[in-house]
Amino acid sequence: MKISVADLGKISFQEAFLKQMDIKDQIIKGNADNTLVFCEHPRTITSTRHTDTGNILDYRFILDNDIDYIMGVNRGGDITYHGPGQLMGYMIFDLRKLGRDLGLFLRNMENSIIKTLAAFNIQARSKTSFRGVWIEDKKIASIGIGVDKWITMHGFGLNVNTDLKFFEIIKPCGLDIRMTSMKEELHRSLDLGLVKNEFIRVLNDIFNPVSLSLEVTTELQKL
Repeated sequence: MKISVADLGKISFQEAFLKQMDIKDQIIKGNADNTLVFCEHPRTITSTRHTDTGNILDYRFILDNDIDYIMGVNRGGDITYHGPGQLMGYMIFDLRKLGRDLGLFLRNMENSIIKTLAAFNIQARSKTSFRGVWIEDKKIASIGIGVDKWITMHGFGLNVNTDLKFFEIIKPCGLDIRMTSMKEELHRSLDLGLVKNEFIRVLNDIFNPVSLSLEVTTELQKL
């Protein structure tokens, strides 16, 4: 199975969404491979159509700190925060070629994050009742995807060096929980590039342990 990997660097949520849409359309047409997109966003809060407005705890802080607020995102999950130091991994995959098994796809995504964290001596786990990756009762990675014609969009946000104070203005994922980060757990900042490389290696093992072709680019090709 062939997977293309693109690193968009720092980019707005809206721009990244349009890139995902382009890739999805090309996959449907048979002109693109399954694609993993890495990026970072400026300070942004996103919510879905199912988000309770009560999950925003401090509107004034959002306005005063120039935080983008984007509502009605077409993914699962609830409200979350994106910002510098958080590794976004958008996975635009064709589930028609992966058994049309959404549950397995999500478990593979969680396990990829868990094994990536283990490489940095962070022991994490998934939960049967809640999506995402956890360290005890603290959440270190959130997951929310959308599916259209069996093509996935969106993906995960892994807190690497994220400033966690911005999660305090919302109820992350609509829950009364604490968030954590790799920096918080290890008491030091990490090189995002090292985390990306490890995630790619793990993804290689999980999605096709025999032979997975990965094409790494610094920017998306014009599709």
